[in-house]
Amino acid sequence: MLFDIIMEAFGKSSGLASRREAAADGREAVEKVGNGYDVVLMDLQMPEMDGYKATQEIRNDDKYEDLAIIAMTADAMTGVREKVLEAGMNDYVTKPINPKELWEALARWIKPGDRELSEGFGKPAKVANEGVSIPDIDGLDVEDGLARVGGNKKLYRELLLKFRRDFAGATADIRANLEKGDLHTAERIAHTVKGVAGNIGAGGLQEKATELDEALKDERVAKYEPLLSRFDKSLGALIGSIDSAGLAETEETEAATAGELSPDELRRLLDELEPNLKKRQPKRCAPILEEIGRHKLPKEQAADLEKLAKLVKRYKFKEAQGIFDSLIEGQQFEK
Repeated sequence: MLFDIIMEAFGKSSGLASRREAAADGREAVEKVGNGYDVVLMDLQMPEMDGYKATQEIRNDDKYEDLAIIAMTADAMTGVREKVLEAGMNDYVTKPINPKELWEALARWIKPGDRELSEGFGKPAKVANEGVSIPDIDGLDVEDGLARVGGNKKLYRELLLKFRRDFAGATADIRANLEKGDLHTAERIAHTVKGVAGNIGAGGLQEKATELDEALKDERVAKYEPLLSRFDKSLGALIGSIDSAGLAETEETEAATAGELSPDELRRLLDELEPNLKKRQPKRCAPILEEIGRHKLPKEQAADLEKLAKLVKRYKFKEAQGIFDSLIEGQQFEK
């Protein structure tokens, strides 16, 4: 989700590791809001239930009357702000997200109060750039993309590879949904690509995705195919440029260089991870999980640890604990 990308970048670039959760759709957002938060960053375009409806559902409960809800939208069109406020949201931030604007919105709407501050709050975040380089990539403004992740080259590389994995087949997905008459899903895919493209510095693709998104939203049927063709050409060129840059090979080489991890060494690292996982301290979990990820592991273990790392990043500690317990119980880790 775009939310994960924004908050991953925002958290790492700010040095602030406050508790946060991501919801997969508006319905889940309504359910999760009861966990107690200072602010909700509400994506307007979501499956199941959009951000407008989710906000209305939240506001229907009197105890959330004063909860800060900030819309995140790629639509800067006239009338969007009014519609956002009418739905019960306090403010909105446009995509691609500018970290300064996001900070200003958070400062404007989060109520002052005594809170437990994360370790290192107020200190510049350490940027994981040692040994990491990002080449010039056709179709990308690398400088702009890096600025949106606080200059973190490793994170930016991860986002580019994630973009390639998630959206290489976007044209085929949009066309398939149009063929079966699911205009809503087709438009949502184009809208998502528009937002993510802006956040990685892919201005050309963002422009093509915006044109397609607006045509689908307005049901301008005659425009679908020519705009989809332009979108596909721009997307294909960007995916090709990312592939040519060798980012995936570089990541694999870094992992291979670290060598294999013995069962005893893996158990030691997991023992080190356990108290931080139980205390829900993602900032302390991260370097341990990164250390494990730099080594070769059997396929099944590697897959489980990748899931564990993703859950920790998303603050889903209950699910993460379940995977961790299964790893520890495995015979391969017995002392």
